[in-house]
Amino acid sequence: ADILCFTETNLKKGTPDRLINLPGYRFFRSDRTIGRKKSGGGVAIYIRENLQVDKLTIAQQSRSSHVESLWLKVKVDKRRAAILGCIYRPPSTSMSQVSSDYDDIEVQLQTIIAAHSSQKIILAGDLNSDLQTNPSAHRRLQDLQNYGLHNQVNEPTFYRGDTRSLLDVVLMSGELCDDSAKPQCSVETCDFTTHHRRVVVTTNVSRTRAKPMYRTGRNWRALKPDDFIAEIAATNWTAVVRQ
Repeated sequence: ADILCFTETNLKKGTPDRLINLPGYRFFRSDRTIGRKKSGGGVAIYIRENLQVDKLTIAQQSRSSHVESLWLKVKVDKRRAAILGCIYRPPSTSMSQVSSDYDDIEVQLQTIIAAHSSQKIILAGDLNSDLQTNPSAHRRLQDLQNYGLHNQVNEPTFYRGDTRSLLDVVLMSGELCDDSAKPQCSVETCDFTTHHRRVVVTTNVSRTRAKPMYRTGRNWRALKPDDFIAEIAATNWTAVVRQ
C-alpha cells in the first residue's frame, strides 16, 4: 500500500514514534487530547517515503465537536497533489452532537477547499454514520456530496454478532471517480481488529508528463573557426550579458 490510514490508535503522548515506525514509510499522528474521555481515539497515517508530504494545520472548529482529524498534502509529482484527510468521529446518536461533529467536518473541508482549490480530496476514516443505526448522522454524511465527495464503500465494515454496519468510509473527489480511473474498493477480514474490517481502495493516478526541454548543440568536429568567430561577432548578446 502507498497510504495506510488508522483510526482509534489509542496512542498516548508518551508513546514514541520509533516504536510504531514501519520501514519505508513516513509516519504522521494526531493523538486524542480532547473528547468524551481521554483514553482511546486518535488517528494516524503511514505514507511511502517516495511520496512528498506536507502536514497541514487545520484546527478543530468547535469545542463541542468530538471529531479527530489529520490532514496531509500528498504530492503526486511536481505539478499535482492531493489532499488526504483521516477522520474519526466517536459514536453518538445525539442530534446535537451529530450536528456539532459534522459542522466541524464541513468547516474543515471548507478551509481545505479555500486554501487548496485546485487539489483533489481523499477523506478516509470511521464516521459512525450508518444508515440503519444512525440515520441523522448518515444524512449529514450524504450532505458531503455537496463538496464533490463520493463514498466508495458500499458494504458493511463493522460486524458484531448479528449487527452489520457501514461505519468506515473513503470519500473521494469526483474527478478521481470517473470512468477512466474508477477506484476499486473492497472490504476484507482483518486479523488484528475485533469487529472492524479493513477497507482497501485501489485507484490509478496518472502522473503529469514533464514539459519537454530543448537544447541546441554544435558539432565541434566540423567547426570552422573563421565562421564561428563571425557568428559570435554578429550575435546580439544584450539579453545574455549586461555591462
